[in-house]
Amino acid sequence: MDGLPDLTFSDDDDETSARSARQAKLHQTESSFQAQKSSWKPICQTKQAARRLNYRVDRLPPESKELALEIKAAAEERYYAREYQTALALAERGLKAAEGVLHASERRELEGVRGRCVRRLAK
Repeated sequence: MDGLPDLTFSDDDDETSARSARQAKLHQTESSFQAQKSSWKPICQTKQAARRLNYRVDRLPPESKELALEIKAAAEERYYAREYQTALALAERGLKAAEGVLHASERRELEGVRGRCVRRLAK
């Protein structure tokens, strides 16, 4: 082992910074938390969002998994942008298309988006 450099592996720096960030959050005041919470806005990836937002709900169901996943992503994005009606329509359209195309876990996620939209619209 003469030709190998002396390597040491340590996660101490990462753990220390993670602990200090956690401690800062734990000792945060309610007013600073509310200010931080109210300033949060969902971030949309503009390159992908342009394609997804132009997706029309009344189109035929997608025949490929990629298109079904795109509908799922668009529904999630619209939910976080607080456009619940559009997100609900996309989720329902994606669920119709999901039969035999999406994995069971992806289908459950889409059903979760639909359920959250229904609850938000009922308020």
